[in-house]
Amino acid sequence: MVSAALRHLSETTQARQRTLVRERDLQLWIDWLVRAGELRAGDVTPAQVFTNEFNPFSKPRVVVSKTGE
Repeated sequence: MVSAALRHLSETTQARQRTLVRERDLQLWIDWLVRAGELRAGDVTPAQVFTNEFNPFSKPRVVVSKTGE
């Protein structure tokens, strides 16, 4: 059951391309797995299962002016 839920999570988060992973999105799934009896409350936190460290969209963007100024 957990693998099916995680597969669905992957499918739904892929729809939001070019964005950061949000803690609240993962918390929804963790809460769902707790209610389903697949996890115990407090066993897993979003920070334990995701990071935006390697997400290219988490880095500040540098904008270069093309006006020559």
